[in-house]
Amino acid sequence: MILFVNVFITDERGSPSAYKDLSPTHRIHSKFDVFKYTLASYSVIKWTSTIFYIKLDHKFIPYRKALEEFIYELFPNNSKIYDYRLDSYEQWTEAIKLPELTDETWIWFTCNDDHPFIDSSLGNLEHLIKLASQLSAEQNKYISIFPTHWSEVISSKKRYLKVKNKPYHRRYESGSILEDNHDYFLTTSRNCISIQILTKKLLNLWFSDPNRCPQDLRRTDVITPPEEQITMIPYRELARHFDAYSHSGVPHEIIPPMFIPLGFFEKQIKIQYGGNKRIPEYVFIHPEKEMIPQEMSHRERQSNDLCDINIVYEDIPLFWKDRIADIRHYDIPSDTVFRNYIKQKIRVACADPRFGYTPSEAIRALAPIFYQKYNPSFKELQSIAKSAWNLKEKILYNWRIFKYSHLTTIQYSLLTYIRLKYPSVWKLGKRINSMISQL
Repeated sequence: MILFVNVFITDERGSPSAYKDLSPTHRIHSKFDVFKYTLASYSVIKWTSTIFYIKLDHKFIPYRKALEEFIYELFPNNSKIYDYRLDSYEQWTEAIKLPELTDETWIWFTCNDDHPFIDSSLGNLEHLIKLASQLSAEQNKYISIFPTHWSEVISSKKRYLKVKNKPYHRRYESGSILEDNHDYFLTTSRNCISIQILTKKLLNLWFSDPNRCPQDLRRTDVITPPEEQITMIPYRELARHFDAYSHSGVPHEIIPPMFIPLGFFEKQIKIQYGGNKRIPEYVFIHPEKEMIPQEMSHRERQSNDLCDINIVYEDIPLFWKDRIADIRHYDIPSDTVFRNYIKQKIRVACADPRFGYTPSEAIRALAPIFYQKYNPSFKELQSIAKSAWNLKEKILYNWRIFKYSHLTTIQYSLLTYIRLKYPSVWKLGKRINSMISQL
């Protein structure tokens, strides 16, 4: 597998209003450091080659040489770095020829700079690649693997059924489930979203018809996907968006923004696992506690009641492990670890409110998620599901279901009707909205 990166590194957000729960003025980490952190996470994967098209905003240009040295240190074998971003059809078609690769070569393809690989091992990724290769050969189809935005794509399994054949739900992408097993579900959903694992043959198919590609091609999201493509959704999360998913209504209390551990780049991370009192300058991991839901500097992370991340010890990301200088390990009862592990998996699986799951639905429809580490009985799952949300969270979830599913669908349908029935009114409204946003 090869890594193919095409990015523009800037602290200016393309759609800052989409992430309303993030501070618009105060960010803990610069995009430059987030990109380096993301690259470090990819360095644990076994690549045959790596290709980087990197454009830097003016404030980061003085650090280009240091960045390139950092990349060559992470990926010492067969790496190519270009000092620009691909943004035209002609550039793309030339860049993806890759004559040294076979059509069946797998590519971790990304135009994103902030989706770290967070799995604790490479076994699941390698297994999925093997399964996707077999499926592609058996079904004579192009298969892509969706490695990130896990809470969103997992909830899409229910959303596909909810919106199927309903014109007023066209705001949401529809699809059918072709296969469902312990490792993934396979769907007819297709897109060219700019972070996927796909073959060279499929990547070339995206660009095979210039009529599917608009002039502005900084990212591939705008390409009309080919009909031959199908998508594999893993039941295990591979990567996560650094800024989390508040744009989809996912609360930060369940999936908070990520952080770069203190001492990460110096390979001096200090880990505290368990314990009731936080040790200063240590990353506080505790399966029993809720997580800090805001962006917060290490100096401000002082709460004993909130941890930095509530994963179990074995799920510490693989790319952290050779950067850890010290671990303080406190005993936690195994039954407590088990129940909180399942509880957090339920909460994350139910986090997207766009026609998403309730806990009782999730343990039935998404059962493979909860059997990856333990072997709970269904009765145990039911018991944990009942306590996954408190009363306040149940009320808020029902409100988010209404807001992000039904209310948003009504709004979309109304605006679509105005756009098609009264185009002059639509254009006037867009003009007024543009004027207001510039004030």
